This record gives sequence, structure tokens and C-alpha cells, in this order.
Amino acid sequence: MRTALLLAPLLAAGCLTGDPDNGKSTFQYQCAGCHGADGSGGLQIGGVADTGGGVSEAGVSANLKERLPELTDDRVLDVLWHGKGAMPGQFSEDDSAALDVLAYLRTDF
Repeated sequence: MRTALLLAPLLAAGCLTGDPDNGKSTFQYQCAGCHGADGSGGLQIGGVADTGGGVSEAGVSANLKERLPELTDDRVLDVLWHGKGAMPGQFSEDDSAALDVLAYLRTDF
């Protein structure tokens, strides 16, 4: 979370950007298995319940189209890096693929 707080001003200023085309292919490979190719979620994932972030109370993957508008970029990166609920972190904090996925999510969702 500390890194996300340090990056927040850079994200807000547009200094850190990712490539949405690379992000799309990374999303399809790494995220679509749980969140669906279109990000609509709703897939059962082990019955683990969480009240926010990656998993809904029903134990299904989050609908990113509904959740993303309410999340800041630094919060999305924090979830991509560290996970939330049943979702494990997907990227290390120095991996630019997380910025690519963020750019794709903000462009296409």
C-alpha cells in the first residue's frame, strides 16, 4: 500500500501510463479466467466470500465494469499488486504490466 500512496501523485499527473494494447493481452491471459473476457465477472471462485474488491459476498468474481468506476487508479494498482480477498496479487510492484492492465481497464471498461 505504501508504494501505491507514493505513486498516487504521479498517476494523477499522468506521469505513469501503461499501454492498453499490452494490457488487453495480459488481462486476457491473467485475469479473464476469473473476471471473464469482458470483465463482467460472476464466475464462482472457490466459494470464498469477501465484502469488496476482488470477490463479492456470494463468492463470485467481481464485475469489473461495475466496480472500476468507484476505484482510484492507485487502489486498482494496489489490488493488482497485493490482491484482495480470494484474489492473490498478480504483479510485483516494479512490473510495468500492472500499468498496462490499468490502462486497458480504464480504456475499455
